[in-house]
Amino acid sequence: MATSLAEEIKRQLVGLVREQFGEELGEVVVETPPQREMGDLAFPLAFELAKRLKAATGEKQNPRELAGRLAAGVRDLTGVSRVEIAGPGYLNVFFDRPRFLSSLVKEMSAKGSVLTT
Repeated sequence: MATSLAEEIKRQLVGLVREQFGEELGEVVVETPPQREMGDLAFPLAFELAKRLKAATGEKQNPRELAGRLAAGVRDLTGVSRVEIAGPGYLNVFFDRPRFLSSLVKEMSAKGSVLTT
């Protein structure tokens, strides 16, 4: 589920960037934060977006503000418990762990990987 959730978040971010800024993103980079309290996934795309927008418009953009605009569109995805803006513009995503674990157990059970009593 973590992989599928990461892919869903990437798709959502690509769509949000297209809608809000008129930019087409190629590959969206996703990182694993070095510490758990920083989130489950980190997306540094606001930095690249700021560069692209400056090149297109000539106006300097604040990556932290851009990340804040994108965060609103990711918060409501199933499997996401919260989204935080970190540092100069990282979009840090936290999984809804109870839902994540429940889905994982169901998936493993369906594959016969979990013993049920």
